Amino acid sequence: DAYICELSDEDKPNFVKQRMAVDSCPDGYGVITNDSVCETAAKFLGYKYDASKNGDSYSSNDAVCYISYLDWYYEKPKEWSIVQVNSNHWDDAAYICQKTGALVLSELPLTAQVQDRSTPADQSASQYVISVLYKKFCPLGYREITDIDVCESASNSLKIKYDSSKFGDDSSKYDPVCFATYINKYTNKPSEWSTGQVNSNHWGKDAFICELSNE
Repeated sequence: DAYICELSDEDKPNFVKQRMAVDSCPDGYGVITNDSVCETAAKFLGYKYDASKNGDSYSSNDAVCYISYLDWYYEKPKEWSIVQVNSNHWDDAAYICQKTGALVLSELPLTAQVQDRSTPADQSASQYVISVLYKKFCPLGYREITDIDVCESASNSLKIKYDSSKFGDDSSKYDPVCFATYINKYTNKPSEWSTGQVNSNHWGKDAFICELSNE
């Protein structure tokens, strides 16, 4: 027999790379928006940092510290992967995260602070909403849908065609949830080709369909 052990909070590293295409940080870690801290994190992890890439290039996302162009299979940096603070992080990128409460000696003013766009203003009081494109989570106050009947009701409410034949668990990378396909990246709204379904094969042009949480 052998003990199964967990890493204590004291032994956790100050900085970690999140999994690819997950727009959040692991438990015990927070996002980095400060360019100086981002640079420190990049050096800590042995990644290349480029301050010239910092900015707010895609207004639908939050500007955070991340590493770009990861290998799709192994999720490891490639020779052209760059760490930066920007909002143009896509499915082949991963957040760089800082341990909660960790102190960094040098913290300069933020490169770009952007408002929380997790909850679209015109949907904030609705029973059902779609998440922001590229975000693998629901807006604050909403929760994911996994029930096919609820997904169908939500899709109908949002005027999205529901397709029960698409139900399944076709990707081992993600959990099956209710989502809409082919979301317009400029308006963050469904297109004429959008369908609602419960499956795990939700990719870059898809968005979660979420229901209001009673909690």
